[in-house]
Amino acid sequence: MSARVSDYVKAIQKMKLEAGNQNKTELIIRAGDLHSQVNKGTPTLVTCCMAMKKMMLEDDEFLKNPENKSGASANLTIKYQLHDLEHRLPLLRPKQRGRKKGVQMKKKEEAKSSVQITLEEWLAKIPLSFTENKGTFDVQGTYGIWKIKVAVPRGRRPFDLDDVVYSLLKYADEKTDKYSVCMNDSKENRRQWEHISPVLRKKMNITAIFVKNGNVEEY
Repeated sequence: MSARVSDYVKAIQKMKLEAGNQNKTELIIRAGDLHSQVNKGTPTLVTCCMAMKKMMLEDDEFLKNPENKSGASANLTIKYQLHDLEHRLPLLRPKQRGRKKGVQMKKKEEAKSSVQITLEEWLAKIPLSFTENKGTFDVQGTYGIWKIKVAVPRGRRPFDLDDVVYSLLKYADEKTDKYSVCMNDSKENRRQWEHISPVLRKKMNITAIFVKNGNVEEY
């Protein structure tokens, strides 16, 4: 079974506790090492890096933070300070743009699909800033805009993934570096994804983001 964010968080907490018991003042963790130690299933390096950044507090610092399209790298290295762990505030507190407040925001949240809500939480934890309009996300990536389209069925009628990909590519421009379709993880959706030309996926830098039970996997 693939490791979740909570699994990596628990591992980091344990490592901090053990280092503190040894009277150490700091702890250095490399993503590749933590990933190998915790994960035993499908590779979850993005999840690992997400957890490492989530566990950063004030005074912690990046020793290595390689820039890449996914926001994850085995060489991500963080130095955690071990003093005053209970009172120091989180270092990374991402601000999400384009949100409404009050009653309007509550109604908007209720109208969102569980797939979209999970995607927003995943992006916020990485953390990446984004704007959203009718299920289409513009994510501020390292090399440009990462455009993500949430595909959900209308009523009982399943969506056609070919149509979703086409609608996504209509927004193609020089500022957009990457495209993704986010959808529920099901056999039918995976079958549709496999039928899309691998050549097209590679040339246009298109990926699939599958969501299931709060877990997110990108292919």
